[in-house]
Amino acid sequence: MTPEEIAQMARESMQAALTEERNRLEAEAKAAADKAAEIESAVKAAVATAQREWLKSSNRLSDRRPANPQNQAPVQAVYADTRRFDHLDVNDLSFLVGVTEQAHRDGKSSTGASESAFKALAIRIAEDKGPQGDEARRDMKAIANIDPADVVNAAKANELDYSTQAGYGDEWVGVEYSRRLWERIRFNAPVTSKIPFIEVPQSAESVYVPLEAADPAWYRVAQTTGTNATTGIPDSTITGSKLATDRKLLTVDKMGARVSFAEEMNEDSLIPWISQLRAQLERSGSENLDAVVIDGDTDTSATTNINHIAGTPGGTENYIVLNGLRKLALVTNTANSRSASGALVDTDFLETLKLMGVAGLNAADRARVTFLVDANLNWKIMQITSVKTRDVFTNATIENGMLTGIWGYPVLAAPFMHAAYGIATSPRKVNTAGKVDQSSSGANNTTGAILAVRWDQWLFGYKRRLTLKIQDIPNADSQQIVATMRVGLAYRDTEASAISYNVAI
Repeated sequence: MTPEEIAQMARESMQAALTEERNRLEAEAKAAADKAAEIESAVKAAVATAQREWLKSSNRLSDRRPANPQNQAPVQAVYADTRRFDHLDVNDLSFLVGVTEQAHRDGKSSTGASESAFKALAIRIAEDKGPQGDEARRDMKAIANIDPADVVNAAKANELDYSTQAGYGDEWVGVEYSRRLWERIRFNAPVTSKIPFIEVPQSAESVYVPLEAADPAWYRVAQTTGTNATTGIPDSTITGSKLATDRKLLTVDKMGARVSFAEEMNEDSLIPWISQLRAQLERSGSENLDAVVIDGDTDTSATTNINHIAGTPGGTENYIVLNGLRKLALVTNTANSRSASGALVDTDFLETLKLMGVAGLNAADRARVTFLVDANLNWKIMQITSVKTRDVFTNATIENGMLTGIWGYPVLAAPFMHAAYGIATSPRKVNTAGKVDQSSSGANNTTGAILAVRWDQWLFGYKRRLTLKIQDIPNADSQQIVATMRVGLAYRDTEASAISYNVAI
């Protein structure tokens, strides 16, 4: 054999040996992986079985209520004392315990919330899978010194003394029901919920919000040709400018409501109507919050307030709590308002946008601007030919009986806009100047308005979330719940909203 043939034979032999070794290693690796997977599967099955047995033996959630399988005698419910609260969710329970404990602190109730009510609330929070559940469990552990895991462990749960738990603190329930009511009220308000918000810190009646101001100036820059004789550093060729700063003051004011009820205010009588009371506080709170944010005007002078242009506010109206979206365009910056001259055409929306800054630049970002229309105008605009056809848009603009957008901007019906007469009775109309005339039974209020709002140019602040207190009325043998909140609103600049008024409805 030639040397070349010998070398070729050696290479082939080595390659065959390497291939055989690689196949052996791959087979061993696959066998090891299969074995590991088999072990892991067995471990998981064992853990799952153990968990099921533990849950069954400890009478956790599955045994909270009596059961009667296969006609056997019913088991004893581990949490039998909380059964009467089964129809209340975590929001209702936090509200119930918070109200009754406040009555106890005020001396209006001899017992306050019972231990079973505390236990029911703790169980609901320990099992709450909603967005507020994690926060509530942290509060339970940090403030009340109650471990959520112990709450749903039947053996340990019966060892806990909920109503007299050491270090329990009223703050836990207070924080819990305030958080839940506030979030429901704010996020059920379609207008207010779109505005960024902050909490005004404790010990402060107002807060300054830092703002962007003038940007640095940009210039044409020449090529560097010289060096400073003293420092040896090349001469500067870029013209300097400053980064301006600014700030906005956000102040808060208080608004509230009260609900009266008979002296028989105890836990048993509260339970049947606690859900209704909480629901009405949430609903009315949301409605009034939206109305104030849209229509608010703090001016109490005669014939000046946009909600009482022909008279003088009495001083207790909710609309004088803050200056809202409409006032900025109608009064503070009148350049951002226009009359539609008693007509309604689709271009009224475009003309409103053009008012927001030079060449309407503040309205250029369609993702940040929304049209708000009052309830009467909402029905009228759906009759405009261009929104019923495809003359303006390729896609339909009316979906499920609602106008979803126009000229590429969302349209939001604001049912509590122009509600100066009161949420329940206001006709939601304004006079030809875009203001509410409460004289002559409102006969001068015949038109609607289109309000354009840039949300990121506004900031909503609260100093006090919705807070409830119990008040005794001995001469009427009754009690009343007083609900209050402290809120405020500020705009970044005067281009944050624009309005077209005197719009035909």
